[in-house]
Amino acid sequence: MASGTSMMTTSADDDDCVPIWSTSSTPQPDPTAPAETTCCTAFFMDDAPIKLESNVRVGPGASLVTALQPVDDHARRRQGWERAAPIVIGEDSWLAAAVTVGAGVTIGRNSVIGAGSVALSDIPDNAVAVGAPARVVRLTSPEGSPGDR
Repeated sequence: MASGTSMMTTSADDDDCVPIWSTSSTPQPDPTAPAETTCCTAFFMDDAPIKLESNVRVGPGASLVTALQPVDDHARRRQGWERAAPIVIGEDSWLAAAVTVGAGVTIGRNSVIGAGSVALSDIPDNAVAVGAPARVVRLTSPEGSPGDR
């Protein structure tokens, strides 16, 4: 494990604990996080808050990265300057395998982000988004239906 990196597990049931890698020096599970939220092995760069609402599913290899670095200010970048912005994953949403969510992004309620997608801007409620950068390709019904993919 890299210096400054720590690992925590979180689950309502010890048999279902999963590793969540965090760069925070003292990562703490959110005591208000609902038990229905599940994460496979994921990387959270949590220099700012990451909020997972009820019934969120995070697939294997997902990364939620709250850090922003300057692109055009080379002097500040060389000095290691960065800032952070929070991430929110809305209720009943699913981040498939290897999804990356960038700093300051909100994924709306009942939304799906397809495998390998990179969400760099907000995704609305009831959306299916795929690609790099992630783009909405269709909408879902708020209630969902059996067999939706």
